[in-house]
Amino acid sequence: MPYTGKQPSSQLPADYRQVFSRLKHALATIQANGWAPSDQTTQEDGPVATVDTITQFGHLYLKASAIFAWVRYQPQWHGFMAPMQRVLVEANVLLYPEPGFSWSALGRFVAFEVPARFWRDRYFHLAAAVICATSAFVAFWLVLGNFELAAVFMPGAIRDLKELDAYFFSPQARHEMLTYGRDAGLKVKTVFAVFLMQHNISVAVQCFLSGFVFGVPTVLMLAETGMMLGSLPALFFPTDVVALGAWLLPHGVPEVGAILLAGGGGLRIAYTMLNPGSVAEVAQDAGHLKPGAAIGLGVALQTVMRQLSGTVVVVAAMLVWAGFVESFV
Repeated sequence: MPYTGKQPSSQLPADYRQVFSRLKHALATIQANGWAPSDQTTQEDGPVATVDTITQFGHLYLKASAIFAWVRYQPQWHGFMAPMQRVLVEANVLLYPEPGFSWSALGRFVAFEVPARFWRDRYFHLAAAVICATSAFVAFWLVLGNFELAAVFMPGAIRDLKELDAYFFSPQARHEMLTYGRDAGLKVKTVFAVFLMQHNISVAVQCFLSGFVFGVPTVLMLAETGMMLGSLPALFFPTDVVALGAWLLPHGVPEVGAILLAGGGGLRIAYTMLNPGSVAEVAQDAGHLKPGAAIGLGVALQTVMRQLSGTVVVVAAMLVWAGFVESFV
């Protein structure tokens, strides 16, 4: 609503003042009575329209915001900006309140929203699982043919910690691995659990954020995880596979599951980097993009990161649980 007078005045135009007067009156009415209908009233600058709904109030707020944006570029009206801004801030708080925390809302989010988001990204999580499973299958058969390859597929930190090269090929060595730390004290187990949680969460974060470099490191990390998982059963095959399963499954299922979820999230980010338009519909539903408008990479990534927030929380919880189980159970 630009002012088109030939000689700009230091006084704010009457129609501008009327809009802000209506908005200020509506604010006072809503703050006093909530969103209940109000009666028609009159102010100095003219009639004040009844504000019966949030939609009507929102339209009034948008109109005032447009006026404020124009006033910013008119030096002769800068003296009116402070009171106008106060009114707009109060209206913004009413229209877009910060959601407060509640256990019921958290429960609904975990029970309904998170599974729905997992289902929407199921193909990316499935792709992560296929990469990991294929790598595990290949490593299993390679290690069966040559046990020394286990030292290649296992991470260096684990080789140093458990001296795989020295004792991994004897029944006694395998027994020592499965019972490692079982008789340790509470302090040692607690420190080890914290280390596991920190390490695993770090790996998951790297797997997730690597999607921003088009997912290449994400794929490599998933393949490395699969190779490590495939090497262990081959070393214990066929005599000690049951014992390995009893040791591995309680903490391995949540741990590997979390890595797969993080990897799926990383692949989702990578796909968005390559095809930002893939999240246009989600952005429109969330109100971040007008229908029919082209979506940029920034808006696309913001939308995806919001959608993956539930995945991040679930992954962290799974890895904390896995670290506790591996250390104490």
